[in-house]
Amino acid sequence: MSPIPTYYRRSLSLGGLRKRRQIRVSYSPASNTVTRVEGLAISPEDVEISSELGFNLPLYVRVEGLPLFPTSYESIGTGEIIYHAPFPPLPQFHVPERSNPLSERAKVMRVTLTIQKLEELGAYSSRKRLPTQLAVMGESAQDHAQKLTGAGRLVRKSGNATWHWCHLIAFSMLPAQRAQSKQNLFCGTSAANGQMANIETCVRAWVSENKKPLGIEVTCSYLADSHLGLRLRYRLHNRKSDMSHTEYYDPLSVQQSEYDDLDAAFDRMSANLR
Repeated sequence: MSPIPTYYRRSLSLGGLRKRRQIRVSYSPASNTVTRVEGLAISPEDVEISSELGFNLPLYVRVEGLPLFPTSYESIGTGEIIYHAPFPPLPQFHVPERSNPLSERAKVMRVTLTIQKLEELGAYSSRKRLPTQLAVMGESAQDHAQKLTGAGRLVRKSGNATWHWCHLIAFSMLPAQRAQSKQNLFCGTSAANGQMANIETCVRAWVSENKKPLGIEVTCSYLADSHLGLRLRYRLHNRKSDMSHTEYYDPLSVQQSEYDDLDAAFDRMSANLR
């Protein structure tokens, strides 16, 4: 695994993210093998791989009797997934209307990111987010989620979540007027926001390192008559090679991402966009 450049790791906001766990297992879906174990002096061959799947990923891997889980279950064909979480990424929230396709709407945002745009926007500068998300949306994300809960449209199964107004395309990649708009905002958990911070950091690092333009399309499915995110898809397109890469995220996830997920996402993205 080629770690993401140190500068971008250091600049990554840790909102919704955890630092590295002590035990980490790297798994390759392409070969259905464990490629590396960190934190324990055991061989990858000694790690048990679950035969049950979530998409094309094993539900868990077991290390000396300890089950470990990924941040999310998704379908990937290249690269690695890190198993580090102590509990599975099971849904903690239920949206009763989700079974009705007419209850969903979609927001789509697109941008072509270049090294020049990154420099103009100052990806890590202290640009003010004006108007604020609160001013744009008219209420806090926490209040928005609580209203949906009170109306029975969002049902909590267990646990709690902190809710954020999340950007489809990061503030650091757009002028403030486009970034701070209803079309570019949705209600999601702080954990989901942290997972998104990983791919956003990967995108900035890739553009900066490769000096090539990258097309970004982010689609968020949301609950009708609300701004509650239901599904999120990142589609990235290398306009030089015509290669693409897609990642999926759950706006209702309560599973916190980690730095290891950042490195794995950067490797998958780099392999598919070369």
